[in-house]
Amino acid sequence: MKKKDGLFDAIVYDINSEEQAVITKNDAGDFVVTKQDIAYDVTEEHVHGTIEASLFVDGNKAGLEDRTILALADVFAWEIDFATVIQPGDSFDLLYEKRTRDGAAAPAGDILAARFVNRGKEYTAVRFVDPDGGIGYYANDGTSLQKPFLKAPLAYSRISSGYSNARFHPVTQSTAPHLAIDYAAPMGTAILSTGDGVVTTARYTGGYGNFISIHHNDTWVTQYAHLSRYAVSAGDRVEQGQIIGYVGSTGWSTGPHLHYEMVKNGTKVNPLNVELPAGDPIPDEWRAAFDEQKNAYRAFFEQE
Repeated sequence: MKKKDGLFDAIVYDINSEEQAVITKNDAGDFVVTKQDIAYDVTEEHVHGTIEASLFVDGNKAGLEDRTILALADVFAWEIDFATVIQPGDSFDLLYEKRTRDGAAAPAGDILAARFVNRGKEYTAVRFVDPDGGIGYYANDGTSLQKPFLKAPLAYSRISSGYSNARFHPVTQSTAPHLAIDYAAPMGTAILSTGDGVVTTARYTGGYGNFISIHHNDTWVTQYAHLSRYAVSAGDRVEQGQIIGYVGSTGWSTGPHLHYEMVKNGTKVNPLNVELPAGDPIPDEWRAAFDEQKNAYRAFFEQE
């Protein structure tokens, strides 16, 4: 509670880590509630880490909060499937907002710039607020990191069966092409549509169990099998990242997992290494502003 000259002035309380409610009295004596951003003291913090176990374990070891580790995974969600392809020796650097409040540590703020090296390939990201107020992450060359497809249909899980042209099926006891990725995950884990599209199938289909197929365009279809239940129906239009169902073990399945397929021009392809459509380049009218922002982080990106 705030007081002015010993009288009631305002009551302020936090709604979440970013906003607070302010209760005041107007001239008529009525209480008025408004919202405002929480004021933090902000400094830029650079953190480096090397993968030995997992992004979470090694991110925590480097001093990052869980929320910042998740944010880093979200920044590169269109580039890297953190459940399947990261390996010991990969590395990450990020520049983020370290925040304090009244001298005490507070939840970390936004990631400003990031770099992740996966299997020798470098991925970069710069946070850019465009003149219209939109916020996005772009590679150093100005290409948007947001692409038509996410790299993975689950936020975080471990992989149990990779893409293979000859995989022994534990239920049918036969060897057959396994043109998909199986993600082992707890029963009920939310499944995300990897791209915008229309649900063409949402029904039980024998070996696939509860099954969803999404038509994205004339080239691409994605398919999701062994679900425990659905969050969409045939005919629904879905957006990238929308929950469409939940991990299960229906059909020919020996345990909870998601069987994920990508189909390009009618042919199944390996979701892990298929070349996906690129993100849009930054508009020409915003290029100068973006370059100015990127150059502010030049020292960050140039360090070894």
